[in-house]
Amino acid sequence: MCVPPPPANEPRFRAFHVFHPVICRVTILDVVVPLGTVERSQHELLLVEDNPADIRLFKLAVEESDVRGSLRTAPNGERALSILETDPIDLVILDIDLPARSGLDVLRELNAAPDHGATPVLILSTSDDPDEVREAYRFGANAYMVKRMDFQDTVALVDALDEFWLHTAELPD
Repeated sequence: MCVPPPPANEPRFRAFHVFHPVICRVTILDVVVPLGTVERSQHELLLVEDNPADIRLFKLAVEESDVRGSLRTAPNGERALSILETDPIDLVILDIDLPARSGLDVLRELNAAPDHGATPVLILSTSDDPDEVREAYRFGANAYMVKRMDFQDTVALVDALDEFWLHTAELPD
């Protein structure tokens, strides 16, 4: 629920009561902070994608969105694993259909490595096959999204990733 900020003479905190059938009642404290006062830190994203058109679309969507940080790209799984070995990455966006080593192979290897198992990996694929979705989650994907070829849909996807994964979820150091 989006609530407008209170007038200047009102407190900056509000309590909401939510009734839940099992818990009975939960009190949620809503902290109202004016836009522009929240410091957004820089984030490192890695897009693992072999299709130049998809890379360009995603890069343009990142530029159009409010993502603060940098987007690196890897054209295949080997390059992605090499980058993840040496550079701190906050979020990996991984295609499944990659040359030489599939995205699922990369995902399996990442989750087997103790140093990289905590880095969130989001699958971005053209496939909506339920078996592939299930397999991706079984190998440790944190989310599975189907690619959209429309620019505005891709910007909306990047904005949603930014808001949830980079500003709402607590990421490991």
